[in-house]
Amino acid sequence: MKIKKIEWRNIASYGNKIQRIELPEKYGLIQVIGENGAGKSTISDIITFGLYGKVGGKKLKDIPNRYNSSAWVKITFEESGNLYE
Repeated sequence: MKIKKIEWRNIASYGNKIQRIELPEKYGLIQVIGENGAGKSTISDIITFGLYGKVGGKKLKDIPNRYNSSAWVKITFEESGNLYE
């Protein structure tokens, strides 16, 4: 499975505006760096929630941010030449 694009809104400190990460066509290892509190772990949680519908150690009610209760995630990935969302 190769993740092509990750989109989300209303998760943790990310607000109602859709956030998007598009991964390059040819990539190997992806490194996410940033200051403490920048959202690195949240991106990991978003991917986990988008693929599996749950995040280890967190209740589903804790995933949406506290101001907007409608968390949304869309992950586009390729598997065996087919695209899935």
